[in-house]
Amino acid sequence: MILFFIMPLTILKNEWIKHLYDQLVIELSASKKQMTKMILKENSLSVQHHEKQEIVVVWFKRDLRFTDHAPLYYAQKQKLPILLLYCFEPSVMAFHDSDVRHWRFVHQSLQDMQEKLNVLSAQLYTFHKEVPAIFSALNTLYTIRNVFSHEEIGNKLTYDRDKTMQSYFDSHL
Repeated sequence: MILFFIMPLTILKNEWIKHLYDQLVIELSASKKQMTKMILKENSLSVQHHEKQEIVVVWFKRDLRFTDHAPLYYAQKQKLPILLLYCFEPSVMAFHDSDVRHWRFVHQSLQDMQEKLNVLSAQLYTFHKEVPAIFSALNTLYTIRNVFSHEEIGNKLTYDRDKTMQSYFDSHL
């Protein structure tokens, strides 16, 4: 077994992503549809003329940990700032195989990961939005050199989403 313990992380600290994150409202509820609700204000991204910073993105999906995490390991090797990202996708959360217990576990796992990052003054950015919209917004703010993530082995919905995102990455990165 290969163990990758990534420490310290080169984490992106940029006012643009901070601006994105500050626009989120987090609200927890017990119902399945309302388990985690984060709203990204649509028109809050005022992109000014500036040179976009080069970054790599680690897109967390189901493997919510820092140890033995190959995408994180390969992102580290790029020697660029890393943006850590998780998306609560409304379509996935509403899919028939979704369960509130799973989303509670995801939320707790993300909290645990953030606690580990707090020591480094770093952030795991979470959004309640479909993935294409998030990457489209990030692409206006940054020059994304690579996106690292585990291949999804969930359901047909996430499989199709990953194929769509691969096409997007091929044409936009």
